[in-house]
Amino acid sequence: MTRIQLRHETMSPIFDKWHVGGTPFPAVFHRFTEPDQGDPHDHPFAFRSIILHGGYVEEVFDPESGLVDVIARPPGDSFRIEATHIHRIISLPAGECWTLMLPEKCERTSCFWQFRDDGAYFRKWHDEAWTAHRKGAA
Repeated sequence: MTRIQLRHETMSPIFDKWHVGGTPFPAVFHRFTEPDQGDPHDHPFAFRSIILHGGYVEEVFDPESGLVDVIARPPGDSFRIEATHIHRIISLPAGECWTLMLPEKCERTSCFWQFRDDGAYFRKWHDEAWTAHRKGAA
């Protein structure tokens, strides 16, 4: 019999992860206690997210046009996010949020984004330099 294992990872003072081992698929619990701090970001992989408790509100961005939507994610919501989905959590209506994330295969390096008067800029999460986004680039 396989034992379920949890490995805790503190990402920041407001964001914790618990990686679930011993399951037939990868799974990660997320706990947020405040909205995102800093620039919008994308992800290294696509994933399914299930809102377990609290919910959140996110801003969604497009590199061509900037802010395109504000989406409420209530408890019980389940949705798929592409790796290129650029977003920032702006509100936690219940004060905290718990999600279950089911990640897919890693496909890219995640980036932070800025939307300036002269266009969109990104930087890979581990870099300091910002690069201008070329229109039409993926």
